Amino acid sequence: EGAAAVEAAGAGSSRIAGILVHRLFEQVEAARHEDDQALDRRIGLLLRPSERVGLNDESTVVEAARRCFKAMVARAAIVSLMSCTERWHEVPFSVVDGDSLVEGTIDGVIRDGDQLVVVEFKTGRPSPLHRAQLSTYVRAVRALEAGATVRGVLVYPNEDVLVD
Repeated sequence: EGAAAVEAAGAGSSRIAGILVHRLFEQVEAARHEDDQALDRRIGLLLRPSERVGLNDESTVVEAARRCFKAMVARAAIVSLMSCTERWHEVPFSVVDGDSLVEGTIDGVIRDGDQLVVVEFKTGRPSPLHRAQLSTYVRAVRALEAGATVRGVLVYPNEDVLVD
């Protein structure tokens, strides 16, 4: 029912809700302590005018982003990871994979003690494609930080999936 309501909110609304969750994680220290009303205001400020075009029901998108974010930050493992002081968001990369050049943007890279953790936030259902995407990101960070211990984690609203 929730996903259908978000899609009914307008073209690309579930994609926009996911983008808003990413933006909330860039402000996680403040955002995770806010009540629903304050969080909805913050999300409204994060929503760009161009993203509002085509939305029939902005409040449904805001609510979906809030619910996903709150579910993610309710877990101790995510709070611990997001408490690390060395955190980079929206990290661009390029890596050679066989005969191809792969370029993209990693949601987050976090230094957790002596290891790097590649974090990919997903607001939808788990998919094998997500694992493949994260594996590519982990390989890219390993190539950038030769010799570093790198692991990856897919963060969904209700579960985390580790990928090494």
